Amino acid sequence: THLPLQQRLVAASFASSSALNQVGSFGTCAFVAATVVLWFGLSSIPLDHQHSSIASNVANAKKHDDDDGADRTKSNTSLIQQQQLQTLLQDGKVRTILAGFFVTIALLTENFLVWVVSATYVPSHNDTPTPLQDNGRLVLQSLASLASFTKADLQSIRDALNVPWSLVSALATSLLCVELHMGDDRSKKRSLWGVVLRALMTLAFARMIRGISFSLTVLPSQIPFCYDNKFPNPPPDNWSEWIWVGLNPATNGGCNDLIVSGHATITSLFACICTSVSGNTLFGICVWVLLSVDFLVEMYQGLHYSVDMFLGGVITSLLWKSFAHLEKDAHIGKNTKFVSLEHISVSDGMWYGVPTYVAFGVLTFGSSFMANGFIYLYLVCSVGVVVKNGGYSHYVQHLLLCLLYVALGVYL
Repeated sequence: THLPLQQRLVAASFASSSALNQVGSFGTCAFVAATVVLWFGLSSIPLDHQHSSIASNVANAKKHDDDDGADRTKSNTSLIQQQQLQTLLQDGKVRTILAGFFVTIALLTENFLVWVVSATYVPSHNDTPTPLQDNGRLVLQSLASLASFTKADLQSIRDALNVPWSLVSALATSLLCVELHMGDDRSKKRSLWGVVLRALMTLAFARMIRGISFSLTVLPSQIPFCYDNKFPNPPPDNWSEWIWVGLNPATNGGCNDLIVSGHATITSLFACICTSVSGNTLFGICVWVLLSVDFLVEMYQGLHYSVDMFLGGVITSLLWKSFAHLEKDAHIGKNTKFVSLEHISVSDGMWYGVPTYVAFGVLTFGSSFMANGFIYLYLVCSVGVVVKNGGYSHYVQHLLLCLLYVALGVYL
């Protein structure tokens, strides 16, 4: 029997990304990823741009008001305005955009807390505190010694598998399958906005739990002189300078933000999305086994305690499962028809291509500081397009995908 299309595509993208990593550089992989983003953007342009416009919902509500509104009182006007607001908040796209802002706030707050726990954990400033006993790491070290594996050997295996970026490739393909309704009936019943809403809420709550956890109990880092290598020592005495350090993006992570692993939450979320869209049990087992290998290498290296990686995977998976109901409330675009690629105009290609390959250039040739600046730039541009058009447009979706592309390149 033939496997459903979405199962074949998602598995193929995961495998091809891993294979490409064996022969290509980061720049090659980044270029291929950017091309996939552009392909996704052009392939998902709807024939009728008004079909799913948030602005059209508002316009229809206003038209309904005008038809009934000759004799309305102020109280009725207020009631109708509340109904309009309620209608907007029930719109799956509005809810997804709001969830995006929720995630942004959660990540910015977490970024500041990384600095807070590092700056206030005084024993790490002038010394390397004794790490806690990590039984998981001790077992891994014993097994590696029996197999005559060095730390460099294990890192080379991790680099060869390149599980995080294989998951990114599979994630892009999964979203494309959902948006274009490719695959079996199970896949066609899902919507892009529903899947993204569920993912954003999972990520937001996972990162909130992470920030609260490492703030409540500060664990000593297993990396020698971690604070000296990442933060100003001694911490600034001036409050404005102290706060400014916390506002700078911690692209290389912190020292004491250990419970729960941020890397584990992100990669586990990608695995949940890919395996959920694919629906193939064997593929799901392979993905989680390979991701577990990635986690084990990080545990062996001492970048995180074993419990950090374990909780990151478990908490994220449980949150993903608990937010399944969000997809049921966001069946948007199931009957949407898309413009075929041969009918894409040159101007559309330019409008979609420029931000895509600018993101590629910044990610490949720019610094992490510049990349973070472009993340904010794409966010501001997205808001500007929403304001200019009076609501959501497909181009906003593409700009947000470019933002995600840069963010993953910097922080993954």
